[in-house]
Amino acid sequence: MGLEFRPMRLINMACIQSPFIIPLATVMFAILDNSIFKAQFYMLGLMVLFGAWLFLAPLISGQGGRISKAKYGVRKKSMACDAFAVFPGSDYTSPAWSTSVMCFTLAYLLTPKMWNNYDPVPFFYILFGCWILADVIVREKMGCFGDDGFIPGWMGLAFGGAIGFLWFIFVHYIINPDFTFFNEPYGDRLKCNKPKKNHMKCTVYKDGVKVGRIPPENLK
Repeated sequence: MGLEFRPMRLINMACIQSPFIIPLATVMFAILDNSIFKAQFYMLGLMVLFGAWLFLAPLISGQGGRISKAKYGVRKKSMACDAFAVFPGSDYTSPAWSTSVMCFTLAYLLTPKMWNNYDPVPFFYILFGCWILADVIVREKMGCFGDDGFIPGWMGLAFGGAIGFLWFIFVHYIINPDFTFFNEPYGDRLKCNKPKKNHMKCTVYKDGVKVGRIPPENLK
């Protein structure tokens, strides 16, 4: 008897493993790029996220109330929900830990690209965002969020995204901008746009800093 191919089962497995695979892949790519300090500060950010989550989740969920529901809740939960969880029942909390980790990573990687005027945003980040939304849907259908529906997942997205953005601001301005991902600003170059059909504006960058504009008549 041949193996039965079930795409949805593969998608479910990939989503369940995402909170483990995504941080691991981010660290490994940074190390392969000889960006050890970037990897270290990303991992330190995950520790900050975990500490904030440990403090905030019981306040929102009610001193372990969601964890109790993980054992005695009404809705049946798939055993796979806890396969790569930080601890059993971590997605029954609000915010959910799995979506917090993934959205933290997305925000921490995407913010410096927007901050440094990278244009356009790579298609990879659009796919990454779509994957996170798909993960939320899959986990809700598998009962990983318990009786609260999508609420823990959506709260995890907001919580992880906010911490990721704040951690980037902290590392960029307090520690060293070289320790953030994609910190290379525009070099000595022109950035031009065409607001009108017969009119063009160009901005001059020197060492990544905007120093002025060039009138259209001087562009010849």
